[in-house]
Amino acid sequence: TGGVVGWRSYRTFCEARAHKAYLDVVRLVSTEVKSGSKDHSSSFATAQEKDEAIVSLGELFVSQHASTSFAPTVLAFIARSLNDLGKKEEARLKMHAAEKACSSTDLRQVYVLSAALMDLDTQDSAIQEQGLAALKGLAKNTASVVCDAALFYLGEYFWSKQNYQEARLWWAQLVSLADKKKTELGTDVTSVWVGAAREKL
Repeated sequence: TGGVVGWRSYRTFCEARAHKAYLDVVRLVSTEVKSGSKDHSSSFATAQEKDEAIVSLGELFVSQHASTSFAPTVLAFIARSLNDLGKKEEARLKMHAAEKACSSTDLRQVYVLSAALMDLDTQDSAIQEQGLAALKGLAKNTASVVCDAALFYLGEYFWSKQNYQEARLWWAQLVSLADKKKTELGTDVTSVWVGAAREKL
């Protein structure tokens, strides 16, 4: 029992110590880019400067707090900044790391979606197939928080491959699912993805 209590106390200590460092990363992510501003103590001159700072501070955070519950979110921040910097492969690997490290089901699905889209953006057909399979898995789970987005992006993927019939099938499935939810709940179900799919159709 003493060992369990000691471990819990240690975990609580680690989480508390990581929380302050995590807030520093979040503040950085929230900092504005003001190209004409002379005060760079509270803003960045360029988006590239901001992304480089996020990657640098994020990597430091992960090196010191990798086992905490905040690490997956920081890994996702790093991935998005690396992607914006054009470092696509590094970004993809970081997003997959965020996905694997995340214990929250809903948040993990968000990272799975992001990682799948990054997989589809590669030139490697095997990795593309991996991303496509992940997207289809999310699309089949109607309870998923990213089901709508997965269905929409599947339509986008097949449209980009000029497989217009398959694209329409995924978008139609998204619209049909939304209409079914509306009937069951008796209220209007709004989704930016449903609206976009209706326009595509």
